[in-house]
Amino acid sequence: MSKTENEKEQLICEYERANDLIIFYQDIAWKIGSIFIPVSIGLIAFSFTIENITAINVALLAAASLLLYVLWPLFAKRTRFYNNTIYERIFEIEEKLDGPLPKNRQIR
Repeated sequence: MSKTENEKEQLICEYERANDLIIFYQDIAWKIGSIFIPVSIGLIAFSFTIENITAINVALLAAASLLLYVLWPLFAKRTRFYNNTIYERIFEIEEKLDGPLPKNRQIR
């Protein structure tokens, strides 16, 4: 195998791994959100089921719920940074390979 063919195969392999990373980071943000949001709503619902609950306890549960609502978009924003970086690398690889890969080699 010549050097250029070897380099091309390495770029194709990197392209495939980059697509895998994009899928991972997109999925992980929504998986975390699918846990945080129901737990957040559950905390507020839980506060209504307790008899003789004080205002301080309700405020603490509401604060914990609000914290989860704030953390999830921050986490999603962080993963978006990774995706943007990976997309830039994918575009660089496509330029080196003279255009997008054939459909049978693309991950998405």
